Amino acid sequence: MSVVLSAPRFFDRLQFVSLNNKKISGRFLAGESVNQHSSVIDNIREFGTLKAIGCRNRDLALMLLMQSTIYGLLGSVIGLRLVTLMADGMRSPKMALVLPWQAFAATPVLMIFLCGLASLLALMRIRKVEPGMVFR
Repeated sequence: MSVVLSAPRFFDRLQFVSLNNKKISGRFLAGESVNQHSSVIDNIREFGTLKAIGCRNRDLALMLLMQSTIYGLLGSVIGLRLVTLMADGMRSPKMALVLPWQAFAATPVLMIFLCGLASLLALMRIRKVEPGMVFR
């Protein structure tokens, strides 16, 4: 038994799905920045140890930016793969789901940028760490 939706009902449901997808992706982006920042706070003594053995703020910044780049790239590749699998599963003769190539090109760039911003927020916290706090 198939269900045929009239055009207004179909678009209402499509807008609802789109709105939910935006909410979910927004929560994931906010979660990534909170996760990066809380990871730094949890390991603040380790960063102090690195500073005590001679790491400069620049070295720590490069380490955090590299980590955030890897997280952003892996997360976007895994996410895009899941989206394509879901899109293939949802395709039907009644609904053609189109995923533009621009979305595939922009997603990794945007995720790396946002993860980099999150790591810069965490770096502001690390810059205030005194190397001598490790020995207290």
